[in-house]
Amino acid sequence: MAVISVRVPDNEYKYVEEFAKFKGINLSEYIRVLIEKQIENFEDEQMVKEVEEDMLKNPKDYENGMLFEDFIEEFENENV
Repeated sequence: MAVISVRVPDNEYKYVEEFAKFKGINLSEYIRVLIEKQIENFEDEQMVKEVEEDMLKNPKDYENGMLFEDFIEEFENENV
């Protein structure tokens, strides 16, 4: 496993340390989670861009599609 060393101002360090305590994890784990979330967000954004490009190139493939907001609303109204 690699080790990353980062210098931050003392006041920012205190905030990060408090956030980690609030989450109930140590500082290293908290920073690792932040990095993982950033990677996941980046991958999600790339996937959305790919789908958007495909939608523009092949609009007929998406004629029966549904807006995400509509999907969420329909999903929330389902009796599970």
